Amino acid sequence: MLLLTKSNRLVKFKYPTLLGDIMKITKMDLENWRKNTLNLARTHMYLDEDILKNLEITPLKIIQKDSGRMFYGYVDLFFDNKSINVYFSNPSKYLPKKLREMWNQSGMDHELIGHLCNYLTNQKYHENSARKTQLEMIKLRASKSLIWKLAEISLNPILKFKDYINKN
Repeated sequence: MLLLTKSNRLVKFKYPTLLGDIMKITKMDLENWRKNTLNLARTHMYLDEDILKNLEITPLKIIQKDSGRMFYGYVDLFFDNKSINVYFSNPSKYLPKKLREMWNQSGMDHELIGHLCNYLTNQKYHENSARKTQLEMIKLRASKSLIWKLAEISLNPILKFKDYINKN
């Protein structure tokens, strides 16, 4: 995609955002989102300390490509070494930085708690269950933040859109 700068120069961006910067998720981003997810889980979800420790040491891996229709990443549950795998770029690249952070924080909530934690605690962990957990965590954040309240309102239409594009 070509963007026109203020000085009327055309600049090519492979992954443009509304702000014109390039998004690339780093290992430090993943660690920060995991820390935020676990802090919320510790204070509001009353999870067993052994489960929380397991989630703290679960490997976080970056997939070196765009997520396409995946939106964020996936959890590898079916081998001894469980891991959270996140694409270095996803649809949040089109959002302003603050909303991009929220998108990716919510994605970590979805993968780490919605899938992996629910799996480890013998609860339902498939996609719809992970989405419910994700929404619960958004609601917890929304009780203290107006911008997370916006995320709470917009999550269901976004997920319905995701389902639509995955079917077509």
